[in-house]
Amino acid sequence: MHVVTHGIGHRGQVSAVMLLNSVAPARDGFTTYLHEVEASTRRRAVA
Repeated sequence: MHVVTHGIGHRGQVSAVMLLNSVAPARDGFTTYLHEVEASTRRRAVA
């Protein structure tokens, strides 16, 4: 399990440094993907 979750801490550290330097952190991850897919699905359902 450690190997699977190890990178999460590093991504959080990099994001924190980016925010401290007024740089928007990269949008990555499964939840970002879901938000993008759900948004396009909602647009098709409304149209």
